[in-house]
Amino acid sequence: MSFGLNNDGEVALLESYFNNESSVMGVYSNSEDAISDADSVADVNSEPSGSLYARQTVDSSEVTVTHSNGSGSIDVAPQTFNVSDSVQKIDAAFLYNSSDGLLLRLGIDTTSYPNDYIDTAELDNLRLGGDALTLE
Repeated sequence: MSFGLNNDGEVALLESYFNNESSVMGVYSNSEDAISDADSVADVNSEPSGSLYARQTVDSSEVTVTHSNGSGSIDVAPQTFNVSDSVQKIDAAFLYNSSDGLLLRLGIDTTSYPNDYIDTAELDNLRLGGDALTLE
């Protein structure tokens, strides 16, 4: 028998947090940093290094909490990162809160790129979001 949050509990928990808090999104190379559950934002060392790159604030109005395939999920409005003066291979994104608590990490879909990463040297802007992030 399995115990834990039911679907409604997952949604209620996500709504309770994301409908009342803003968070911050950034991109990095998980291949380099290998961030785990025990790590914090301070352990993210492979963000794009250019002076135009900045983490993006995700306001609570930019997050929608829903049920998706029996699990609670969040949809984040697309966020744009200026990487025009950066050289970094990225494959992941992260969200954290105002107390630097790392909320979640997610892989970036790199299937349309020739490698398992996105080379920021080949881009001016990187736009992420609009896809469901599922809590299971």
